[in-house]
Amino acid sequence: MRKIVSNFMIGLFVIVLIITAILIVSNYTKIKFDDSSNERFSILNPPDYRVMVIVDGSDPSYVETLKNGIERSAVEYNIAYEYWPFSGDSKNEDILDQFDIGIRSKVDGIVIQALEDEKFNKILAKANEKSIPVVTIETKIPQAERLSFISFNRYQIGTQIGIILKDRLQSLNFDSGTVIMFDSIDESIKDQAVALNDELNRHYQVKVEAMEYEGENILNAEGVTKTLLDKYPDIVSIICNNSEESLGVIQALKDANELEKIQVIAFGENAEILDYIKRKVIYATVVPDIEDMGYNVIKNLIDYKNGDFVSSYQNIHVDILSKENIMDYLEGKTNEN
Repeated sequence: MRKIVSNFMIGLFVIVLIITAILIVSNYTKIKFDDSSNERFSILNPPDYRVMVIVDGSDPSYVETLKNGIERSAVEYNIAYEYWPFSGDSKNEDILDQFDIGIRSKVDGIVIQALEDEKFNKILAKANEKSIPVVTIETKIPQAERLSFISFNRYQIGTQIGIILKDRLQSLNFDSGTVIMFDSIDESIKDQAVALNDELNRHYQVKVEAMEYEGENILNAEGVTKTLLDKYPDIVSIICNNSEESLGVIQALKDANELEKIQVIAFGENAEILDYIKRKVIYATVVPDIEDMGYNVIKNLIDYKNGDFVSSYQNIHVDILSKENIMDYLEGKTNEN
């Protein structure tokens, strides 16, 4: 009798261990598709596919605009998605961890802001092994390892900025000086620097300065800008690469009473930035169609899943707004809505 009871208890204990292990694994790998957009799904009305989106969340304006495009595309194609923007000191590790979780969760596709990191490459290889399509945004990785890559044409942006900036500086009788361009993204920024230098060559010195993000982006940009004003007394222009960075630069130049002298090329269509343009406080801002990029990252995955052709590299449209064209741009946006 004792042996029967003992065997029963051992068997029960083993069953409990197995159930516990299953729950732990499922909790680790399960994706809670809890975006408000996914309230439209139910057991009787399931999504066609489930997608994970993982991005650098350092720029809140970028994060929100990208999500608007993703939501629009997700509704159109009946897709459930989970949106993971990461910021702060540990953002790269968080992106990598979430990428790994997405693969373990066996999602139908992953959209990610790629990292130039060996660990990222290893996780990407796992996605390839499990046939999970990966769309990358802004950072190039080998074509064979991802479905498509969507970004801005940085060389083209540098050329456009160079043309309008040279005209602007010469109209103000600034025939020489230093032009600062912040480097806060990846290798592709070098293309923008080369194009900018080509346009400004023999007139102005282009200096690429690092913008390391730790804590508040705006405060970082303010501190770096103040340091650069001492380092380069002849600065004639500062070119930014995200909206938070832009606002920090503007504030630092305000504090130093240098806004009239230094031509700021901001980034994004943050309401404050557009107001500064309209009031001629800053000269211009670079506005990529981030919402369209969000729409297309989902569309690319769906096209691939449906067996349609997907271009491996896609540029998104970019406008450069100044006082001369901002009202036409805003009027066009109003008409679209």
